[in-house]
Formats: sequence, structure tokens, C-alpha cells
Amino acid sequence: MQQYALPPSEPGGTRQFELAQVFIERGWSPRILASDFTHLEKRNFRRSSPQDRSTMTVVEDGVPFTYLWVPPYERNNWRRTMSMGWFSIRAFGKVLRSSETVVYGSSPHIFGAFAAHVAARIRRRPFVFEVRDLWPEHLAAVDPSIENSLLYRFVGVLATHLYRKSALVVIFAEGSRRVVVERGGSDDRIVVVSGSDVPERIERPRRESGSPCRFVYLGSIGPMYGLDMVVDAWGAMQERGNRCSLTFIGDGPDRQRLQERAERLGLDNVTFRPPVPKDQIFNALAQFDVGILSFLPGEQFTFGISPQKMFDYMAACLPIVSNVHGEIATLIEDAGAGVTAPEQTAEGLARTLDAVVRAGEETWAPREFGRTYLEHHANRRAMVATLVDRIERI
Repeated sequence: MQQYALPPSEPGGTRQFELAQVFIERGWSPRILASDFTHLEKRNFRRSSPQDRSTMTVVEDGVPFTYLWVPPYERNNWRRTMSMGWFSIRAFGKVLRSSETVVYGSSPHIFGAFAAHVAARIRRRPFVFEVRDLWPEHLAAVDPSIENSLLYRFVGVLATHLYRKSALVVIFAEGSRRVVVERGGSDDRIVVVSGSDVPERIERPRRESGSPCRFVYLGSIGPMYGLDMVVDAWGAMQERGNRCSLTFIGDGPDRQRLQERAERLGLDNVTFRPPVPKDQIFNALAQFDVGILSFLPGEQFTFGISPQKMFDYMAACLPIVSNVHGEIATLIEDAGAGVTAPEQTAEGLARTLDAVVRAGEETWAPREFGRTYLEHHANRRAMVATLVDRIERI
């Protein structure tokens, strides 16, 4: 159960779909409870009109999705909160009346996961809690003022309860383990599922030798990713005469503002493209040379995060330039997948980007980079198979 779960034909997160595929291969009959209103593009992709409030079941590439109607919203305001609440109530009723053997709930958002947990307890079924983001810690990372609020404490209580009472807790980053255990979760009930499926070799279009390096940022364009820093770094690079290009592929609440910022800085080498469906991501990445990974500076983003874009870059054989310290920096170094800027500032990032470009094409010509690491240490299919084994035992 995950309000924002999507099939591969849509741009956005498809982790639930990919997990379900492995469950089907192992003889299970999973069903994904979600909404067909996308948070990324703010539209319904399966029903023809928002006025159609029916519950829809659609088999997406072999995986059954049950789509609940939720009130639409445009921004992260009270309307989105109402959408979360509506989904949670509807999901509670669906789980309560279902016949599934195991209930699997994911955050974000934690309200839907908690509702599914309560319904599972009433039905005396095991509940598996998937921690995609550490709530409420990441809420405070984006808006530190929320840390003293009633909402922050309330979300913390829900998270602590789920860590303690779930039959299994699924995390995507090893750094999340400490938080789960500190809040009362049992270490022996934690399962790590990260990485990516590794696609077949990607065909790349021929590029002219000596042409400027092409950088890409793929994913959500929101406040937690510190993308102002990336745009400002390109301004510093352009002032030095560096003509490398940067393309943002994605959407989000900060996209329009970032476009206006790039225009004010006169950055004619920065462009924005719409998001692409998951099944087209690797073809899109094949047009570029280096992937950008960025988060806001702060301790909360040094652990407990497992950005899908990083694994997509690795699977596509793109080297990574990152400004994220801590666990992510260590993984990139161990995988031989790229470099991390030593300073989490626009100027620090610009210097690292300049160094990559000056090092020459041999440093960013397509090669294995992190792909081999994915195949041997972060193969999601193998990790999900382990998760299935654990669920079968409970």
C-alpha cells in the first residue's frame, strides 16, 4: 500500500511495481493499493476526470493496481494533507475488507502506512513497514522550524509505533537502521532493499570528440534537493568560460522558480525537460555524460537516504558528481562511481565540476563506473528475493 506507487508507464517512483514483479515470480499474488493522481504532475492518469470517484483495478504489465480516488491538489498545502487523509481512510477500509495474507505499507506518507497497520492488526495479519523516507527527520531537514511543532511530535509517535510493532521493517539505506533501532525497532527484523535492476547494455548515440560535457539531473525538482546550489554553480562555471550543458529532467514545486533563476543568471546552457516514464529513463540518460546528485546540506541527508537517481546513473554507466556527504559519499567512492564535492556550496560544487571537465573525456567517457557494483552488491532483484524469504517465514 503506497499512495504514490506508479506503473513504469508513468514518470515517478516504481519501486512497489518492481517489488511486486519479484513476488509474482515467487508464486505470490500481490496487489498494489495506490492513487492514480500523480504527485509529480498533479494529474489523474487512469480516470478520465477527477469527478470520477470510482475505485479502479488495472493490471499494469502483469501487476494488479487498485487505484483509489483522492482529492486533487496543486501545492504542498492543506489540500495535499486532505488528500493524504482521504487516502488513509479509504485504504483502511480496503485493507479491513481484503483477504490478503500479509499487509505491506510504505512511507511516505506515514499516515497511510499507519492506517494499513491498524487494519492488519484488526484482521490479525502480519504487517510489513517500508521506510522510504525517515519521517519526521526528513521533514525537519527541509523545514527546521517544524521540529518543535505538534505535527513533528505526532509523526514521530506514529513512526516509533510502526518500528516497534511491525513484523518486518524494510529500509532502503543502511543508515536508517540506527534510527529504527533507537526508536525501539528490533535489529533482527530489519531488511535492507536498495540498489536497482541492471538493464541490458544501453545504446548510446555517437558524440563528436571534443564537444562540451553534458550533465544531467534526473528526478523530482523540490526543496530538499538543494538545486539552487546547482544552478548557481553553473553560473560560476559560465563566468569562467566553461560551456558544459546542464539538463534537468523532471518536475516539482521548484521547477518554475529554478527556471526563472537560470534566466536571471543568463544561463543559456541550462535547460529543463519534462519527466520521463520509468521505462524510458535509460534511453534518456544515454544522451548525457555525467549525472548530478544533490541534496540540501545538513546532517539528516548524510544517512538514511537511498536516492533512486543515483542507482539509475550507475546502471546507465554515467559517472556521478555529488554534493552529498556521509553514507552516499562512501557508497559512490566504494563503487568507483564518481566524485563528491568537498564543500556543500555552489562554489565548492563548481570547482568539482570544473575539475571533472578539465580532467578530459577519458574521465567521463561511458564505462562501467558503478554498474559492476550494482550487479554484485546492490542488485535489487536479489535483495527483494531475500525479503520474500523473510516474509514467507512470518
